[in-house]
Amino acid sequence: MISGLLLACARQQRAEAQARRQRDDLAHALRVTALSELTSSLAHQISQPLSAILSNAQAASRFLESGQPADVEEVGGALSDIETEARHAALVIDRLRTLFRKEHLEPVRVDVKMLIDDAVRLLRAAMLIGRIEIRLVLMEAAPVVPGDRVQLEQVLLNVLMNASEAIGARNDGPRVITIFTRQPQAGRVIIEVADTGIGVKAAELENIFGHFVTTKSKGLGMGLAISRSIIDAHGGRIWATGNSDGGLSVHIELPCASEARSQAGATAKAA
Repeated sequence: MISGLLLACARQQRAEAQARRQRDDLAHALRVTALSELTSSLAHQISQPLSAILSNAQAASRFLESGQPADVEEVGGALSDIETEARHAALVIDRLRTLFRKEHLEPVRVDVKMLIDDAVRLLRAAMLIGRIEIRLVLMEAAPVVPGDRVQLEQVLLNVLMNASEAIGARNDGPRVITIFTRQPQAGRVIIEVADTGIGVKAAELENIFGHFVTTKSKGLGMGLAISRSIIDAHGGRIWATGNSDGGLSVHIELPCASEARSQAGATAKAA
C-alpha cells in the first residue's frame, strides 16, 4: 500500500510538472505572437528616441562649431536629451528581450505600478496609432505582489491589446482605456482595465476565458485562457464585467507579498 501511494504521488508530481511546462511553453508562444503583431508599433517606439538622439547630436555639433561660450549650456542640454532618449530605447529593447526569452523565472517581488507602467510604455505607440487614450487611476502606495514578472506583464499586455481591438471595432464614441488599482481587502490587490469598446454580452462574459474562444479573424482564442491559468498559478483570479456604456472591464486580483508569505507559512505548518 505504501509503495502504491508513493508511486501515485510521484506520478501526480510528474503530471503536474508536465502540465506546468506545457502551460509555460504555450504562454511563451502566445507572447511571441502578440509581440509580432506589435512589430510596427515597437519599431516606432525605438525609432522615436533614435531620431531624437540624431537631432540632438546634430544640434550639439552646430553649437560647438559656432564657438560661442553662450552655447555651452545648449550643448549640455542636448547631451542630456541624448542620454535620456538612449536610456528609453535601451529600456524598450531590454523589455522585448526579456519577453521573448523562454526560461523559468523564480518568483520575485513585483511592484504593481511598475508592472503597469512597463506594459503601457510598450503599447504607447500602438495606442497613439489607434487614437486611444490610456488613463491611469492608481493607488498612491503601490502594492507588491509575488510572482513571475514576465508572465504577469504578459497577462496585462493581452488584456490591454484586447481592449484596444474592442475599441477599434467601434465606429463612434470615446476611445479610452482606464487602468485602476485598488485594494478591496488587506493582502489583496485588484488591477482593473476598463475600455469603451464594443463590449461582451452578459451571458458570454465567462466564456471569453475558455480555450479557442475568439472574435479575431486570425486569433487563436487562447490569450485569456492562458491569462487565467497564469493568474490561477499566482494564487489570484481574473474575471470580466460589462460596463454601463457598453464597454468591458477585466479584473485581475492578486495576493500581496505579505499575504503570500503568510499563506506559504500556513501551508507549511499544515503539512
